[in-house]
Amino acid sequence: MKLLAKLYFLSYDSKLERNNAIYDVLFLLIYLILYILQLKATILLTYLVAIMYLFFFLRNYQFSKTIFKVFLIATLFYIPSLITLNHGFTPIFHIIFTPVILYLAEYLSKKKISDLFQIFRAFQYQNILIVTIGLIYHYDKIDPIGSIIPWVSRNGITSVLILCHILFSFIAFRHKKKFPIVSTFLVVIICFYALGRGSIITSILLLLLGITFNVYNSNSKILKYGILGLFVILIFHFSSNYDMNTEFDSIDESLKTTQFGQGYTDQARTEINSEYISNLSFWKILIGNSYEGTLINKYYGGNPHNSFLRLHSFYGIFGLITVFLILIFILFRKKMSSDKFVFICLLILIFFRAYTEPILFPSSLDLFFFLSLFIYIKPRVQIEKVYL
Repeated sequence: MKLLAKLYFLSYDSKLERNNAIYDVLFLLIYLILYILQLKATILLTYLVAIMYLFFFLRNYQFSKTIFKVFLIATLFYIPSLITLNHGFTPIFHIIFTPVILYLAEYLSKKKISDLFQIFRAFQYQNILIVTIGLIYHYDKIDPIGSIIPWVSRNGITSVLILCHILFSFIAFRHKKKFPIVSTFLVVIICFYALGRGSIITSILLLLLGITFNVYNSNSKILKYGILGLFVILIFHFSSNYDMNTEFDSIDESLKTTQFGQGYTDQARTEINSEYISNLSFWKILIGNSYEGTLINKYYGGNPHNSFLRLHSFYGIFGLITVFLILIFILFRKKMSSDKFVFICLLILIFFRAYTEPILFPSSLDLFFFLSLFIYIKPRVQIEKVYL
């Protein structure tokens, strides 16, 4: 355990706390790997592993009754959609295990923010290392990241990596008022090798957001003036350089080696969304619709490439209303602060990635979404307490 603690850069005075942190990192790793494998058996195992974690570590933990009540009320609205069996028992399966995800997220959120920072720093650098090793091993392939797990797309891997990193970024900001720039930069590099437009855009926006807030919150005048000076130099360079078009052409050529080479918009996803919406009747708007006879089934193996489309397909308009109510809750929960503004920005990035990949709603990855939400609503004084 001491060796693992050193490898994970975990620093605890208590042996029990150190060991618990290691167990948390390993649990999150196993949980994530089972999800990424994207097999029916491994998806089921993610929930079973979560149940085992709750059973062994939380026997005396008092769960919030409010969470259960809210979940029960929401489920009642989903009943009309569930009885249609548009997607067999899959929507019911996710509904059954959603309380497990909610309670696990609630429990993790009640750890000290300093502990969460150490746990997710180790977890995320571990993820980056694993993907990097896979990238190096398959470097000679046309699609190196897509070759790591042959039946899992490169977009799937990078989407999961970005979602976890957004959560880590928020934890880091709540803990230190700073974004983890080095690890974010590594995620950007991985996304460029993965070639996907959505992942590249999201990771770059996350990096720019992190740099902006780190400079803004910095006490160093040298850093602030240095960044300002660099910005002025770049403006002067591009405004006075007669070869500017050549430089932009060079950037454009580099982007064309990724999926940007197929265009800056995704025609396939646009067609999927348009067809699904055009097939909706009033009743189907309410209770959702199946993918039968659509492009999703014909050409994309039942993958709608859109979390919100899948959410509506499973649970109808009530599923979308649930997400909308969460947004309203976030907007009016607290007065505007740096924490709230940062969380809203990160939430926009999560929703942008979810709009182009079915990684959330419902999914085992909802754990990371709910965890970020629970961390957000905890007051700073309360989040520093120990509940274990």
